[in-house]
Amino acid sequence: MKNVMVRAWEIAKEAAAKFGGKVKDYFAQALILAWKEIKQPEDFGFTVIKKLNGSLYFAINNIDGMQVYLLSQEMNLHTRKQYVKRTDLGSYKTAVEKATQRKVRIYDISLGNMAIEVVANGTSRIMNIYGGKLEWKN
Repeated sequence: MKNVMVRAWEIAKEAAAKFGGKVKDYFAQALILAWKEIKQPEDFGFTVIKKLNGSLYFAINNIDGMQVYLLSQEMNLHTRKQYVKRTDLGSYKTAVEKATQRKVRIYDISLGNMAIEVVANGTSRIMNIYGGKLEWKN
C-alpha cells in the first residue's frame, strides 16, 4: 500500500509541474493511476521476435540489475524431494528497437516445456512455455 501512495504523489507532482496548480489537486486521479500501475503486473516489455527451428527469440527491456532465469524441476536423489532449479540465462545481445528507441535484451532459448523467471526492481514474473505457447503465470 505504501508503494501506491508514494507513486501517487510522484504522479501528482509530475502533473502539477506539467500543467500547473497544486499537487493535492491532482492527487485523487493520480491515486487511481498509481493503483492501476500496481495492480497491472509488469511484463518487462516482453516481445516475441520469432520461433524458429525449435528456438524462441525474445526481447525484454534492458533494465539495470535485471536477472533472467530458466526454471526446471529437479529431484534430490537422497531425499527424493523435488525442487526448482534456477539457471541464469546470462548471455544476451543488446539492441535498440527502431520504432520506440527502447533499449532491449535479446535472448535465445530452446522451445520445450519449461519456465523462465524475470526479476527486476523488486518484481518477479514467471512465464510458462508449453508446446510453444507462452503464458505469464503471476
